[in-house]
Amino acid sequence: MCMGRSVSDMEILFEQHGNTGIYNFNGTIADRCENDLKDLLIEAIHRMDRAVLNFKNVTKIDEKCRNLLKTAYCTSLRLRNPIILTNVPKVYLPDLFNCNLQTDADLSGGIKLLSRKKSNYVKSDERR
Repeated sequence: MCMGRSVSDMEILFEQHGNTGIYNFNGTIADRCENDLKDLLIEAIHRMDRAVLNFKNVTKIDEKCRNLLKTAYCTSLRLRNPIILTNVPKVYLPDLFNCNLQTDADLSGGIKLLSRKKSNYVKSDERR
C-alpha cells in the first residue's frame, strides 16, 4: 500500500509491508509542516509495529522539526517500540540521536511526550 502526502515543501511517500510502515521523506522539513509531522510521528509510534523514517531525499530539516523528530525518537525508545531513522544527513545526527531517557522522554518545552488521551493528543503533564 502506498500513499503520498505533500505538505508545502515536504512530501512523504508511505509504504506498508505487513506491519511495517515506511515513510519516505522528500524535500525540506520545515516548521510550517510541524503539525502534519507530529501527526505522522504519533501514527508511526502508536499504530505501527515497526516504523521506518527514510530521509534519503531530504534537503533540510529546520530546528523545530529536528526537535520534534528527537522527541519522537526518544519517546519511541522509552515505549520500547523504536522508530528507525535511516539516511539521516550527517549534519543532523547529533541532534536526533542524543537521547537521555530520563530527561528527554518527557522533554522540556512545548511538546512533552507524544501520546494520546482518548482520541486527542496531549502533553504528558496533562495525563492523569
